[in-house]
Amino acid sequence: MEAAKDGRQWQRYVPSSQKGFTGTRRIANCSGTHQCPSKHCSFLKEFSQPNTTQFIGSGQKRNCMHCNTRLVYVPCSARKIWEIPKAGNTVTVYHYGIHTCPVKPPKKNVKHLKKMKDKFAETPKVTPTQMSFQSVIASIEGDGTWDEIEDVAEQFSDVHTIKNAKKLAAKQKRPHGHSFEAISVLKRKTDMKDPFLIYKANDRTINERPSYIFKSSKLRANMAINMDCTGDHVLSTEYCHFDGKHNRCKNFVTLTASVYHPVLHRMVKLAIMECNLENEENLVLFWNLFNEVLRKESGNEDAFFDPSGFICDEAGANWASLKSVFGEDVLQRTKGCELHYLQSLHRHANTLNSRKSKHQFKKLGNNLREVATPAGFQAAHEAIKSFINAKHEKRKHLCHWLQWLVERKTHFSKAYRPLHNAPTTNLSEPVNSSFQKRGNSNISLIDAALEDVAESVLFEKMWLRQSRGEKVYGTGPTQPQLQQRENSNQVRRAEQIVKEMDIYGNPDAVVT
Repeated sequence: MEAAKDGRQWQRYVPSSQKGFTGTRRIANCSGTHQCPSKHCSFLKEFSQPNTTQFIGSGQKRNCMHCNTRLVYVPCSARKIWEIPKAGNTVTVYHYGIHTCPVKPPKKNVKHLKKMKDKFAETPKVTPTQMSFQSVIASIEGDGTWDEIEDVAEQFSDVHTIKNAKKLAAKQKRPHGHSFEAISVLKRKTDMKDPFLIYKANDRTINERPSYIFKSSKLRANMAINMDCTGDHVLSTEYCHFDGKHNRCKNFVTLTASVYHPVLHRMVKLAIMECNLENEENLVLFWNLFNEVLRKESGNEDAFFDPSGFICDEAGANWASLKSVFGEDVLQRTKGCELHYLQSLHRHANTLNSRKSKHQFKKLGNNLREVATPAGFQAAHEAIKSFINAKHEKRKHLCHWLQWLVERKTHFSKAYRPLHNAPTTNLSEPVNSSFQKRGNSNISLIDAALEDVAESVLFEKMWLRQSRGEKVYGTGPTQPQLQQRENSNQVRRAEQIVKEMDIYGNPDAVVT
């Protein structure tokens, strides 16, 4: 029966008989077709034939996708008869009548599908659209004829088939699926190299604890140990940059702790964790797991992460988790991102009407950030309050924002910032953008784990190359450049303090 397929939609066959024939005989009527009856249908105008396949709805309530006209049924009187002799491997097919229905497109070529699947297996990061263009371009650049080029274009013009080929390639490459089972299989292999590459993972469907995957490495852990603010390592004065990325893995948030390494001239990830939500519970879990890694690597049961400071966004969970794990004192050396403050300032300035008021508000808001003393901050605060009160009805929506900022003045204002080496910007943003550069967003947990393991292995080799004197470092500032920058900041701050003391005339008010 498979060999007798002809691309028509036949009803279910029924047994039949004919005088003088011994064997199996079957007969089936054509199912007919549904088509759009509208003479103004855009499909008809474009292709000069009625739409018989592209519908919306189901059952008897199907409409044309292009003009939303209710379909009509067009019967077909054609018949098909199969005659299979009792002895022999042949089948004779008879057709009666003339079809009024279209031929169903032939089934996809299995060989072509296999070739597509093999190509995706070799280059898994290529998208279906990229695969289509690359294949046709390669055919045009080659020695093929136009018939061969059009044959390739025909194969790769079916987007759904290409997408299915990519899914089949991914399924073949990941026999365990995109699940925690696949993570456990990978962990057994990474543990032979480094137990911290995939340190711990949990699936909340098994127990009541949150789902997470925590990843680091021995080298990254040692760098975190060297960040101890009581030590004399080059990293002992560096801040830890922390942030979450929400579109790396589907339905998961990627938390990263990183540091700028002045010898490597680049940002270095210290630890990565995928979890369901960026809430206090998961952030506390992140820092506790990180401390576990440091204790195991150092061999000191009392070891914990103790950098010069932290810089993070204003999400309440960030600050609450740091306080919960490291104590309330850590908040005195934790800073917010000034870039995010300026973004918030500009957003609120755009709610004002005139260009003059927008400019004035931005200038006053920037003064809150730039002043060097508490007395200067108080004066800047009063100035922006006066600006709001000057047209209170039109500007009263800014009162809540101002109050919210004043409560967090230690997060962004230079009058209250930590005195040494405190960064102005959370450099986790370029760290997060590095995820995007590697491949697509919303990847699976196993693909993210493979990327992170590969990055750790490559990073270790780059670190070893630089230790041998090879040039593999990044393009960031060197340690002397950072020190010069910090010295310049201290000089400017001292000059600003003197200036504000002359203005406000109260030495006690400028003590930070």
